[in-house]
Amino acid sequence: MGDIVKSVLKNITKAFRVDPGRNKPMPRKGIYHFANTVVNKKQQKPYSINPATIVRLANSDPITWSIRRTIKSFIGQTKWDIVPDIDKEQSELDRWEDLVLNSINPYSFDDSINYKSEILPKDVKAEIQQKTSIILSDDTLDDEGRRNSTRWYFKTLSKRLRQEAESHKHKVKCIFEHPNTTESSFRSLLELVLDDILIHDSGVIVKNYDHYGKLAEIYTRPGHEIKIYRNEDRTLPEPPDPA
Repeated sequence: MGDIVKSVLKNITKAFRVDPGRNKPMPRKGIYHFANTVVNKKQQKPYSINPATIVRLANSDPITWSIRRTIKSFIGQTKWDIVPDIDKEQSELDRWEDLVLNSINPYSFDDSINYKSEILPKDVKAEIQQKTSIILSDDTLDDEGRRNSTRWYFKTLSKRLRQEAESHKHKVKCIFEHPNTTESSFRSLLELVLDDILIHDSGVIVKNYDHYGKLAEIYTRPGHEIKIYRNEDRTLPEPPDPA
C-alpha cells in the first residue's frame, strides 16, 4: 500500500509539469472571472459531455492522470504466461482408473466400460472405453496383469494429454506475443485496453478467426463506440442472446 501511495504522489508531481504531449492544466472558465454585476456577467455556454471531453479531462486533471499512470505502470510490469489447466481432466482420468481397477474383481458390480463424463472429450472417452475393454477381456492376463496394464495405460494417456496442452499453449502464446499486424506486443495491446477501462469503463478485445475457424489475431476497439444491450433489469443477456 505504501508503494502505491508513493507512486501516486510521484506521478502527481510529474503531472504538474508540462509534458510535450499533454496540455498544462487550466482552470475551468466560468462566471467567477467577471465582475459581480448583472450587466457584466457572461453566461457560460452549455458544456457537453462526450467521449472526447472525458479524454480531455482525464489528461488535464493532475490527480486523474497520476492515478492512471500508476495503475498502468503496475499492471504493465506484471509478468504473465499461459498456463495449461488440465486438473479437471486429470481428476476424471483418476476416477475412471480407480473404477476400472475396482472392476477387476469377480464380485464387482461396477460398470467401468460405460463410464459417463461431461469433462473428457468424446474421442478420449471412446478411446478409453475401447482400450479398457481390450485389457479386461484379455484372457492371457491375470488380475494383477490387468491392473498393471490399466495403470500403465492411464499414465500414458495423462502424459499425452499434458503434452497436447503444452503444444496448444505455445500456439496461444504466439498470438498474445504478436496480437495483430498493428500492435507489436501484448503490452501495447494492453495499454490501449487499460486506457479505455480507466477512462470510459469499457475495454474491448475482439477475436478474429481464419477460414479454418481457428483464432488468428486479437485486436482492440474503442470502448466508447461499443453499446451494450441490457435486459430491462439492467442485467446482461445470457448466450446465445446478443449482448
